[in-house]
Amino acid sequence: MSNCLMELNRILCRLLFPILFLTCAALFAQNNQTVLPADWDKLQELDRIFLESGLAVPFRTRPYSIEELKFYLKRINPSRLSPAGRQSLRTLNADLKQRSLYSEEGALAFNTTLTLNLESYLHSDSSPELWLYGYEERLSMVSVPLELWLFDTLYAHTTIDIKEGYRVTRLNPDNYFNVFSLENNITEADWNFPFRAFFALGGEHWLFQLGRDQLNWGNGRTGNLMLSDYADYYDGVRFTTFWRRFKFTTAYIVLQPWLLPGETIDGAGDGPDNDFVNNGDLYKAFFGHRFEFNFFDRLNISLAESVTFGNKYPELSDFNPFMLYHNWFIPERANSLMTLDFELNPAKRLNIYGQFAIDEFKTSKDAGGVPNAMGYLGGIEGFIPLGYGYLDMGAEAVYTDPWFYHDWYPLLQHTTRRRIHTAYHDYGSGQYDWIDKPLGYFTGPDTILQSYYIGYSLSCRFQNLLELRIIHHGRIRRAGDDSTATTFSVDFDPNSADLKTPTGTPEVKWIIRLHLSIHPTKSLTLSSDLYSLWIKSYLNTQGDNRRDLQWVGSLSYRF
Repeated sequence: MSNCLMELNRILCRLLFPILFLTCAALFAQNNQTVLPADWDKLQELDRIFLESGLAVPFRTRPYSIEELKFYLKRINPSRLSPAGRQSLRTLNADLKQRSLYSEEGALAFNTTLTLNLESYLHSDSSPELWLYGYEERLSMVSVPLELWLFDTLYAHTTIDIKEGYRVTRLNPDNYFNVFSLENNITEADWNFPFRAFFALGGEHWLFQLGRDQLNWGNGRTGNLMLSDYADYYDGVRFTTFWRRFKFTTAYIVLQPWLLPGETIDGAGDGPDNDFVNNGDLYKAFFGHRFEFNFFDRLNISLAESVTFGNKYPELSDFNPFMLYHNWFIPERANSLMTLDFELNPAKRLNIYGQFAIDEFKTSKDAGGVPNAMGYLGGIEGFIPLGYGYLDMGAEAVYTDPWFYHDWYPLLQHTTRRRIHTAYHDYGSGQYDWIDKPLGYFTGPDTILQSYYIGYSLSCRFQNLLELRIIHHGRIRRAGDDSTATTFSVDFDPNSADLKTPTGTPEVKWIIRLHLSIHPTKSLTLSSDLYSLWIKSYLNTQGDNRRDLQWVGSLSYRF
């Protein structure tokens, strides 16, 4: 009898396995773990249809996976949308459908595309350091993304980019095009690609991602205060779980621990009067978590905390994603930062938002010692449907204290530094240079920024925007500003703790931008940007005023 049962089991397995495999293949033909870019070009349309539906915008921890976006879009009732809103919804759904160049039985798929970009740059002042459309905005000459799907569980991505190097856009006065010959100008190419290279593993309500990608935590239109996409990329691991009224995200990012001349491992000294103690390890990393909640459908409140580790390799306890990081009390090797965000939809098509960051705060016992190091961001945005398009308008203001993101020791500052291979140098010799950027807001500390904009967009066909930015930047500048970089010197000058933004003789910038883009076909994009720049006290030199008129034109075609 037992032999008969065993034989029956074998027969059933042989019959059922192909059926189950084909069924699973059909189910997994669509891979929802695809991770969209953090600056996905449909984000504004996504926000609009939620605000038009009387809902708070989706949680602002990006990038999103297709699984997450589809989950959010289930809440949208098309009947509550205007014709422009329904058109935006159709555009979003069409963009979320994956296409593969090659697939096997719906379980394994591969896709790639080729995008060619031609850009031209002109301005009235020949100084390259005045460019407003810089390395972060400029398009690659050639971009080739490679994507791989396995069932509905695993997604892998890498992008091959051929573009100009970081320093070329800032130091080459003859830089008028993004097209160059690799044979004759090989040293002007950026050989630090890929900037997106990762795999993602996920399922319903969760995603795990390992590798290199952009991240963006916050609700600002011009940037955010904790973790922004201003850095060129992040290497690390992140986990997120998303629900209707709650989202949790944690990320561990490895940061390059390079030290420049003048930044000694001995720091300010190892005496008892200094928080810094030399542990001898060149190590730096970011660890953060973010809790997001939705109340009454119209209000999002988010609490995030991060810690920048440095000067000592991590311990097991450092990987606890639910710890209150500040309460480790380890200033010798960690610097914590906390943000509180809110977004409110008080009326249809209106969004009021804000973000508050605490890097350091001064108590009565700290008089003349550790200064306040805080950041504030707030804004309002709204839109009016006009036919199949929208008229958008909004305003945003940002304030950062003079010592925001700074610390006694370079490896504890809330910044990222990466070494690049380049023929254009600012430091040292050889073929390497170093790029410093804040992890959070792009201007760094000691800044007051105002932004006002109005524009009209017709879904997938036409966008135009008129924006005015007014920036007051004091003498304590962001890391990487070659002319005015300042270190944290509170221990040496107690009076510096009482400095107010903007410090010294500030640099004042008035920037007017007019943007226009047209999409004649789904594959072709034509765009133009015109900037008018006026700077008072250029590079903090009293009374020196400069003006510049800049134009950028681009043509992009995706095959």
